[in-house]
Amino acid sequence: MTSLNDLRLTAGALAPDGGSIYLDGVSGGSKPIRIFLDWSLAAQELKATRLEIDDRIISKRSLEEADWIVAITAADVAGNEALAAFRDNLLEKVRSPSYAE
Repeated sequence: MTSLNDLRLTAGALAPDGGSIYLDGVSGGSKPIRIFLDWSLAAQELKATRLEIDDRIISKRSLEEADWIVAITAADVAGNEALAAFRDNLLEKVRSPSYAE
């Protein structure tokens, strides 16, 4: 499992598919991490939205997901307001009741 320690986000993007979000970062000072929330229109329609860390699907409402939510919430964004907005958007969606369906 990827380390949750000292997560620092370095880039973020919103996909033109209805709302999927990509976050790139580093953990433990140097290990690259890719965070992806599939919030595409297709995933929403199929109730198949999902959080992935380094291309691995994280089980919804699991302890591992809770740990990642804590780490992402606390992640350093180095004062980058746009990156903080991507992070906050991802967190809002993962915490929403529609995500858990």
